[in-house]
Parts: sequence; C-alpha cells; structure tokens
Amino acid sequence: MENKKNIFSECRCGYCLRWGWPLLRHIKKLKLNWFEIPKNGTVSIKWANRNRGHIKNRTKPDTKILIVWRDPVDRFKSIIKHYFVEKGGRYQFGVDFLSRLDKDITSMSIEQIVDFVLDNLDKLSTKDEVHHFYPQVRFIDYEHYHNFEFVDMKDITKRFQTNFLNKSKAIDINFTDKQISKIKEIYSEDYEFYNNYVKESHE
Repeated sequence: MENKKNIFSECRCGYCLRWGWPLLRHIKKLKLNWFEIPKNGTVSIKWANRNRGHIKNRTKPDTKILIVWRDPVDRFKSIIKHYFVEKGGRYQFGVDFLSRLDKDITSMSIEQIVDFVLDNLDKLSTKDEVHHFYPQVRFIDYEHYHNFEFVDMKDITKRFQTNFLNKSKAIDINFTDKQISKIKEIYSEDYEFYNNYVKESHE
C-alpha cells in the first residue's frame, strides 16, 4: 500500500533501532501473535504478558495475527494527551517540541496546540520519538500476512487476559470539525487499510 501521507520523518530512537517495525510479537501463554502498535494498548498488553517473543522469520502468511485497532481520531486524541497535557507520559517531549519551534505550552490553549501540531507534524523528529505519531499501517506487515483479527481497544482486557488498562490522562479534548477533517486526511491510509480489509473479509 502506497503511503499517501509520508510527512513524518524517520524515527531513530533507541526503541526503533533495537526492534524495528513492523514488530510481530508472540505471546506464548495465549498462543497468539500480535503486531505492536504504539498508543493502541501496547503498554497494557506487554505489562500483562511479559513472557513474549519476537518473530523475525516471516514465512507463514496464513498465520492469524491480532491487530488492536483504534479509530485514528481517537488515537490522535490519546497522543495529544500523552504529549501535550500535563502529567501525560511524554509531556516533557511535547514541551520541548513546542519550545524548539518558539512556542510556550503554558501560553497555549489545547485547541491552539492541536492546530499547531497538525500544521507541524513534519517537524517531529527522533528527539520526539516521532514513531508514536505514525499511521497504524506503518506497524503492520501486510505484505507477508493477510489473516488479521481486529481487536477493539475496549476488548483488550478480555482478549489479552489483563486487568490492567493503561490510559492517558483523564481530560476531555474536543476536536473542532476542521481538526477532525485534517486528522482523517493525514491518516487516510489507516481508514483505507481497515475498510478494505473488512470489505474483503466479508466477500
């Protein structure tokens, strides 16, 4: 699938260099395989399944792969909370990113922050661990696999047998219609991939 919105720089943070993407995990006790996608319940899943493997040899295309899927608008909202809301897991990353572009996070409303981030996604770099902002399809090896089972975020605790669900800071963010349209455009390849797969799986 062609990347229509290749606006993100390459992330060369320690995690990306160590593991690389797409990252296919095997959870032995559950006898399942799963593509790790940042901001899609990954922390919760790994916390509950610490005895997990890394599948490097992609030789079994019919293997069922679980994909925790998240609506891109909801996922982007989680990223904003993670980076740009105080006490978010990567709040200092967000502060530093804005500062490098001569912006003071304390003087901006959340709406202003979202607008600015959407207009400057191409400025995100390894310093910001930009891979968190990548479209979900970047983390799925759809060239070697095709047998996918989509798992909704709300079903993680049941499907991955965990009572822990890591959540972003409990603050409500309401995107404007313009922001939602822009997010959908930026992450259009995610919608295309999901819609095409669902359509094909029902034909």
